[in-house]
Amino acid sequence: PDDPRFRRIVDQARGLSAGRNAGVHAAIGDIISFIDDDAVPDPGYVNALNKVFEEDSKLDAVAGRILALEDGRPYARVHDGEFRILRPGDWMRFMGGNFAIRREAADKVGPFDERFGAGRHWASSEETDYFFRMQYGKCRVAYTPTVTVRHPREAVEIAPCELRAKVLAYGRGQGALIARHLLDFANYRMIATLIWTVIKPCLRATQYALTMRPNRALLHASVAYGKCAGFAEYIGGVVRGQRRTS
Repeated sequence: PDDPRFRRIVDQARGLSAGRNAGVHAAIGDIISFIDDDAVPDPGYVNALNKVFEEDSKLDAVAGRILALEDGRPYARVHDGEFRILRPGDWMRFMGGNFAIRREAADKVGPFDERFGAGRHWASSEETDYFFRMQYGKCRVAYTPTVTVRHPREAVEIAPCELRAKVLAYGRGQGALIARHLLDFANYRMIATLIWTVIKPCLRATQYALTMRPNRALLHASVAYGKCAGFAEYIGGVVRGQRRTS
């Protein structure tokens, strides 16, 4: 609170994406960095971030590495130790808990879609939407393991019904995202993405059902149902001439 390098911005709008948009609007630097409020940046985070952008003047954005706070293992399996330029199919490496973008690129891409993200009905996929829009805008985006934060893993003792509700909400966001990019951006690859991302949890649900593990089966079934529901909701909003805003 007493450090002049930090400012606390209070925004009345609901949702993670609205908060990020408020932060972008208030930022005054040439590089804007995003990390989750429960993530801890490694020592030297800022220096590592500046170095990546200095070494490649054509780089528009950077996705950093996320490690588990508890044991230092990659939070996602794709967060390995190899630097790479990201293509559209690399969207899983781009996580909202640790990325940065040049101001001029952020102005070109535009704001986060406030219908998506924590605190909204479509409670996920806001960063994936942003990543795809960067790709459409021909932004040069890289993944680097040198820009690292540590994030707590999801609670393992959460009640099965609460966990199902959570993955159902995440699935709705992913399904709505697929519909958005299929309809609004004519990205027809989203058809294959929808099919695969629904088939995969259905297969896992069947596997767990056959091995008499009903909680795991219901968890994966919730993921599949959520994606179909979110897709249908977005499509339905377009057909009715209105997009869901709550």
